[in-house]
Amino acid sequence: MGAVIRDDLGQVMASATWNRKGAPEPLQAEVMAMLQTIILAKECCFSLVIFETDSLDLIRFLFG
Repeated sequence: MGAVIRDDLGQVMASATWNRKGAPEPLQAEVMAMLQTIILAKECCFSLVIFETDSLDLIRFLFG
């Protein structure tokens, strides 16, 4: 899984990939990727962040 963090002009500010053992269910993989992205943003000291995903299942999970 991976993430790209961009500024308001679309410039890449940080990116990362993570290896996970096993093959989690799709929603579980999306949740894990979002959590790792949140941690990455915090480690980079980004304070104003908008997260995007293409997973409708993740959005429904997070916001009901």
